[in-house]
Amino acid sequence: MRSLLFLSLSFLTFSALAQHPTSKKPTLKGSLKIVVPKGQADSTANSPVIITVRVTNEVNSDFFKLGEIADIAGRDTLYKKQLAEVEIGRAPLPGYARSITPGDIVIKLRAAKLESDRIELVAPPSMSVTRSKSDVATSKLAQIALNTVREALGETPGTSFEALPPMATPILPAGAVRYIAGAFRGNPETGNIVVPISILVDDKPQQTIDVTVKVKRKIKVVVVTRIVESRDILTSDDVMLSQIELPSGFIKPVTTLKEAIGKRVKRRLFPESPLSSALLETPPAINAQDKVTLDFTIGQLQVTALVTARQSGAVGDTIRVYCEDTKKEIEATIVDSKTVRLPGTN
Repeated sequence: MRSLLFLSLSFLTFSALAQHPTSKKPTLKGSLKIVVPKGQADSTANSPVIITVRVTNEVNSDFFKLGEIADIAGRDTLYKKQLAEVEIGRAPLPGYARSITPGDIVIKLRAAKLESDRIELVAPPSMSVTRSKSDVATSKLAQIALNTVREALGETPGTSFEALPPMATPILPAGAVRYIAGAFRGNPETGNIVVPISILVDDKPQQTIDVTVKVKRKIKVVVVTRIVESRDILTSDDVMLSQIELPSGFIKPVTTLKEAIGKRVKRRLFPESPLSSALLETPPAINAQDKVTLDFTIGQLQVTALVTARQSGAVGDTIRVYCEDTKKEIEATIVDSKTVRLPGTN
């Protein structure tokens, strides 16, 4: 309905053109005032606002607002903006969903002091809110770990690497994903090394994933050709060189026959078992209870005596020996398989 306008003329002043003899037209001076009757203004302050909430919604942040899950229609722009900024609740973890009801929205509007009869809320009995996520392929993490190990160790003949993808797929919030590989842990000789990979979303750290890289070594090593019992001394018939893939965790492989022949094994070995230097020891030159000669010098006089070894040892080791003449035990250094010498004498 068109409003009735009242026009009131404040004043009109006509001036003759006596002062302007060249013109005979009058000049109108004054002001025109428009009066709008009270209650007749077409205002938006009381216009209705319709809030239509979607059944399913996806949000990106830790908390979500009404404007992210609903369409707000109406003529009152300021009121609509205030409604859109009302925080409804906490978002679920990335990749997960939570449910809300119309009552949850009404409570939040009331808490924000924005509840009004002007609002028409259109919503189903239950609505779903899902947190958006970034998909990370475990194969990508495995490739990053593999590249890190290759750059650090380089290419070694007979050595290959295999990265094992993580069992669980990381769940991350939506955003720009970036990966930073740290220094690997472990020794390639043990068979497995671990590469920690930090995952960042929008340059914010999210989580660190450990990726295991298997180290496969196929080299020529010494293997035994028969069953070798503990404390057996190896001969040339007991060992041979063979190209094999070393078991995971195998350390200190013996690569030449010279390192093995004449050594004593510490435990039982089966045919085709690779030899590790950790499993070999130099046989003792003297065994416990062996009768040996004690050699020592007094001034210009060289003295020898028959003694009994109380310990086993190799050349250069110091062992205890028992002297029958003095009925005492003393320490002596092994010179060879038949002789020991008092320390400090030549």
